[in-house]
Amino acid sequence: MKGKILVLMAIMLLVGWAWATTPHTITVDGNLSDWNSDELIIDDANDDSLWANDEVKEIYLTWDADNLYIGANYTVSNNAFIVYLDTDYAGGETDFEHDWSGWYRRYVTFENYDIDFFIPLWDTGSPSALQVVDGNNTDVSSNCTISGSGGTWEVAIPWGQLLNGGVPGYVAVAAVIAGGDDYGGADIAPDATGNTIDTNDSNHINIKAMFKVPVDSDGDHNADSGVSPASAGSTPVKDWYLYY
Repeated sequence: MKGKILVLMAIMLLVGWAWATTPHTITVDGNLSDWNSDELIIDDANDDSLWANDEVKEIYLTWDADNLYIGANYTVSNNAFIVYLDTDYAGGETDFEHDWSGWYRRYVTFENYDIDFFIPLWDTGSPSALQVVDGNNTDVSSNCTISGSGGTWEVAIPWGQLLNGGVPGYVAVAAVIAGGDDYGGADIAPDATGNTIDTNDSNHINIKAMFKVPVDSDGDHNADSGVSPASAGSTPVKDWYLYY
């Protein structure tokens, strides 16, 4: 009987690790060890980039009453790694090449989503937290908690730093490996129908599908509890790219 109880406790601990629910407060130290498997919202292939040593690998997401937490695992070499967020704010950016005057001007465009926050870095540097405002960006890094570089990072974004001034109805996420200014890139996550890289047009990245997670499903302006982000979210059919 004692042995059965120990086995049951072990199973309960394992299930608790695998299926964490919100609220979950992350210790922002650049170490991804405190994330749970059901907070892994994007698990990208490690061999689908057009460039060697440049890969989007994993994107994590969760929240508590105070913050939205994003974690990232990636490889980048003398290029940019950028995580884009649509946080349910009307009027964000859809063209970071032709309509963009801010940092990280890249040939990256969006359909179906408006980007109002992004987290970029170059090479082995540390990420910045940037609001998107009227074709430009406002650096709110000092108002966020940021840790990590060189392959993993974590960012805590207070809800008040999002452009709608509070908890959004949803958060949609996509990540890319991009080159220098006015150029596209080599990798998109999530892998989804409609997300394309046009190698005949400066590696133009066009994103139609992001991983979308409901955050305030009942509209009470509070972040939902009891949510497993990866299970609650969705994206179109995965594991399909179109390279021209």
